[in-house]
Amino acid sequence: MNRVVLFELSSQNPELQAKFFSTVFGWEVSEPQWAYSTAKTGSDEKPGLDGGIAQGPAEFQQGTRIKSK
Repeated sequence: MNRVVLFELSSQNPELQAKFFSTVFGWEVSEPQWAYSTAKTGSDEKPGLDGGIAQGPAEFQQGTRIKSK
């Protein structure tokens, strides 16, 4: 089985989603650039699985994309 190397969350309110994950799980979420923020879920001592939070298109308002290697 391939290992997951990246995730992307999409939402119609990515700022609220970023605030939620930052507050609840301690993720370090960057300021949005082109409706996309990077999310760092761990630290140098305890690495996590990093990804991003994006503005979802109207026809696909929310969801999760997972990339494996």
